[in-house]
Amino acid sequence: MLWSLSARKGSAKIAGVVLGASVVSVSMLTDYRLSLAKLIPIEVHEAIDYAWSASAIAAPFVFGYAKRSPLAALIHVATGAATILGSMLTDYRAVRGVGRRERLA
Repeated sequence: MLWSLSARKGSAKIAGVVLGASVVSVSMLTDYRLSLAKLIPIEVHEAIDYAWSASAIAAPFVFGYAKRSPLAALIHVATGAATILGSMLTDYRAVRGVGRRERLA
């Protein structure tokens, strides 16, 4: 959420940096192909995605920058909503996927 650095209100900048850093950190630590360390199971990553999305949507209202930095607020809410939609359409428990073996019938 680097675009938040151009926000007018300091709380919008801080929220953007924290949200961005947290999503990148979780991705780097999740158990999938492109991660640096496989510490977080994909099922936990799914729960974190939903919690992160709710946080991104709530941040402009909780920290009071929805009116003073409307562009940053819109981007945070839209990003949170898009992440929820993406999470709803993702099959986190695919039987056939990276590092998973097919079950023998």
